Formats: sequence, structure tokens, C-alpha cells
Amino acid sequence: MVGIFTWINIGGLVAVFFAPLTGFLIQGFSLIPVIRVLYLTFAITMLLKSLLTYRYCNETKQGQRRMAETKSLSVKEMLAEYKLLIPSVLKNTDLLKIVSVNVIFRITMLVSATFFGLYVTRNLGISETYLAFFPILNAIIMLIFMIGLQHRLEKLKFRLPMWGGLVLLIAGHLLLILMPSGNIILIAIYVVLLAIANALIEPRRGALVQLYLDKEERARINALIVTFTIAFTAPFGYLIGFLSTLNPRFPFLLSLSLFIVAFFIVGQFNEPQLEDDEATTENPAS
Repeated sequence: MVGIFTWINIGGLVAVFFAPLTGFLIQGFSLIPVIRVLYLTFAITMLLKSLLTYRYCNETKQGQRRMAETKSLSVKEMLAEYKLLIPSVLKNTDLLKIVSVNVIFRITMLVSATFFGLYVTRNLGISETYLAFFPILNAIIMLIFMIGLQHRLEKLKFRLPMWGGLVLLIAGHLLLILMPSGNIILIAIYVVLLAIANALIEPRRGALVQLYLDKEERARINALIVTFTIAFTAPFGYLIGFLSTLNPRFPFLLSLSLFIVAFFIVGQFNEPQLEDDEATTENPAS
């Protein structure tokens, strides 16, 4: 499961390397025509993706079973079934812990996406021309780590790598908050720390959600988790903006505090029982 989510993250990281191409095209042809072409390209590729998925991917066994069960049900009746699912989610303490971590990371990603560029240019005195290179550096470090080292950490399972990643996130945010202005080397170190941390955490965070789910209700519970995460995260947009008006460092101080909370939540995780572990338990000779 971690390997699958590692490759999902790798697929997303490869796209980062096309970002500078957009900048070069805008310089040559201006903003509006380039954005129009990008939207058109996006529409075509997503249509192709949908057609290829429909043509070459097979429905899962649980999906086929669920389609047969709901064949005679109306949409209203299927939506009403969520009333029974919500209590089951609230009773699953392991799932609630990882959902809490997901909410924390969604909030901190909002901080980073919105204020990192503003903070390093306005408050740390770094030229805007360097901003495009930080995502590329982040992607390179994550790709190197995921391809070269991720498979060597399988024996550590989930808790220890996530702890290690959170320690790096805490250290990186302390560095960002305390660093003097004009030091691009320290900012690069911050980006490297975050890249390694995210390479450790992101695949395991996605895998844990799936491993803690009831297999028969995976799709619907996933929908609930996404809904809960968005609902809990939404109010923080205003709060983060308000904190930034008080002090540009405050949003990153909030992220630092949330990572400390996540560190203690991860300490409460129960390692999921994997199929290989179950087989070994049932037959020690194997």
C-alpha cells in the first residue's frame, strides 16, 4: 500500500518540472493566450484520461457487488444510508486519528501554498525570480528519496517514519521562523527538510486511511472523510489570513504548533495489521 501511494506521489511530482515551461511561454506570448491553451490542454487530457480509465480499467469486486446491491435503489435511498455510516466512522478511533492528521496537513499546506512565497520575498528579501526553483528543488529531493530510499524503510512500517518526518517539519519551520533575511541557503535547507519529511509522511498518510477502512464501505467512507476534512479545514483560511496581518511569522508558527500536535497523535496510532503479518501469526513456520 505504501508503494502504491509512493508512485501516486511520484506522478504528481513529475508535473512540477513543467511549471517553468509555463513561465517561459507567458514571457513569449503573454498571460491570457497561454492560460487559454493550458485550460484547453487540461480539458483534452482529462477527457482522454476518463476514456482510457473507462476502457481499460476493471471495476473492483466490491464495486461490482455494491452496484448489484444498489441497482434497484434511488439516489435518495442511497444517500440516506450515510446516516448509518457516520456512527461507524466516529467509533473507529484509529480512523479518527488519521483523519485528524489529514486535517492538520491540509491546514499547513494551505499556509505553505498561500504565504511561503510572500514571506520569503517580502520579509526575507529573496528575489521573486527564485520562487520557481523552490518547487523544483522540493520535487527533486522527494523523487530521489522515494525512488532510492523509500523501499528500504518498509520494515519500519508507519509510526517511526511519520515521527521522523514530523521532527523534520518541526525543525524546518523553526528554521524558517528564526532565520535572518537574505539567506537563500537557509531557505533551500528548509525546502530540503520539508521534501524529505513529506516523502516520509505522504505515502503512509494515504495508505493508513485505506488500511483502517472497512473494505466493504471503502468508497463511501472515503467520501465522508474528504467531506469532514474540507469542513474542518475551511474556517482556517480566515484565521491564517488574520494571523498574517498580525505578524507574517504567525501562520508558520501555527503550522509548527499543529505539527507538534500531529506528533503526539501519531504516537497513539496502532500499527495496522497487514496480510503478511496475519499469515505469519497464523503460521509462524512460514
